[in-house]
Amino acid sequence: MKNSNDTQISLTDKDSRALMLTNNVSGVGYALQAASDSKHKLLVHSHIGASTDKRELSTAALTVQELLQLDSFNTLSDAGYTSGDQLQACKYSGICTYSSPMPSTSPNSNSIPLAEFHYINDGDYYICPCGEQMTTTGKWRIRPNYRSKVYKTSACVNCSIREKCTQNQNGRVIERSEYQDVIDENNARVIGNRNYYKLRQQIIEHQFGILKRQWGFTYTLMKGKANVLSEVNIFMTIYNLTRCINIMGMDELKRRLRAFLPLVSLYMSLLLIKYEMQKKEFYLAI
Repeated sequence: MKNSNDTQISLTDKDSRALMLTNNVSGVGYALQAASDSKHKLLVHSHIGASTDKRELSTAALTVQELLQLDSFNTLSDAGYTSGDQLQACKYSGICTYSSPMPSTSPNSNSIPLAEFHYINDGDYYICPCGEQMTTTGKWRIRPNYRSKVYKTSACVNCSIREKCTQNQNGRVIERSEYQDVIDENNARVIGNRNYYKLRQQIIEHQFGILKRQWGFTYTLMKGKANVLSEVNIFMTIYNLTRCINIMGMDELKRRLRAFLPLVSLYMSLLLIKYEMQKKEFYLAI
């Protein structure tokens, strides 16, 4: 691990990682990411991400946007995907996010909630519950995936509600991400459209229920990231075909698939040519 600068090594499958399955329960495997359309519940994208979901939203959303050639669309995702840089990347590309707000990161349960501190954008400062201004030096703190600024006030020294506000000896401190504006916009959309956000489970959870519970796809036979993703995509393709049969019927599905036969034949021919060329290069190398 010292030589690779990695934090973990799997002796069974070098690409797999320890994943948090539920509270205090972990397992070794892959973090599969998938996207589905809202109308027909067809799986339109999948990829294997890192050990957490935090950096995966924009990868999936931008890939779907390119695949379906969409100028704009909405995404629904749970709190694990809610991080400022991902929301910003989606907004920049015309994608409107509805990602469940992350739980409060207030110092402890005895502190005044951050929501009671009002940010003034024009002056770049906060107003605390006692009406005092919390200012910043303007210096950015560099975090792994974002920058932030710290806001505080000297009025904490003689504040009458200090013990209720914070246990920090230096007074209440607020750290604001450079992406806080887009985070607030996303959170407001979710809170203001709770019934719409609840559609997320209907859109994406059903597919995994079918794959894992009905079909028993709770593990893979292959090893290695590329091979595992190929196996996953085979199952997802089968799922999509069964959905298409339920939606349009077998005869209509056959009729539409026939229209793609010339393209499939061309694609297979190109693959065969590529294979033959690679084989010749191999012989020449020998």
